[in-house]
Amino acid sequence: MTPSRGLSFFLIVIFSVPHICWAEPSGYEDHIPSKKVVKESLLSYWENNLAKDPGTRLFQKTRVAGVYDIDTTVLPYKGRVKVLNVFVDVYKPVGIYDKQIAYGGVVETELMDAPSNLAENQPFSFKKWQQLSWFDYDTKTSEWFPFNDWDNHFPPERRAGVGVRNGVFAVPSAGIRF
Repeated sequence: MTPSRGLSFFLIVIFSVPHICWAEPSGYEDHIPSKKVVKESLLSYWENNLAKDPGTRLFQKTRVAGVYDIDTTVLPYKGRVKVLNVFVDVYKPVGIYDKQIAYGGVVETELMDAPSNLAENQPFSFKKWQQLSWFDYDTKTSEWFPFNDWDNHFPPERRAGVGVRNGVFAVPSAGIRF
């Protein structure tokens, strides 16, 4: 085989692999709840998740819709937090997510009594605060979970698509090992 034919074959395989490995499963969207239903459940999950976070000393609704009193050690911050937006995005099944996660969501907030330079002065703490508002939705269990808790939420037997098996990068659905 000449080098040019070998390279051509290699390029064809490389550019074909994503289409083989990450093709959308048939019937994927049949079992996904509507975006509206999922969005309504996200705010409730966020409230419960923040209330039970170990860094939260106080979290309660006020008389004003979408405004809460909070005392958290994550920043640290004691004051009011206002929900500005509940954003839900649709995921397409790709690699490790496969059919398991259909939505990602963020509850966008404003720390109403915080100094304007809080994010600049405490960038790490502010990032940790923001992460308390980022979630993924598991369509198999119909529940939200913190985005950074993926490994704990999905035990190895529930993971599909692309992954590392025995130290070898593998795509089980296509039978390809690298």
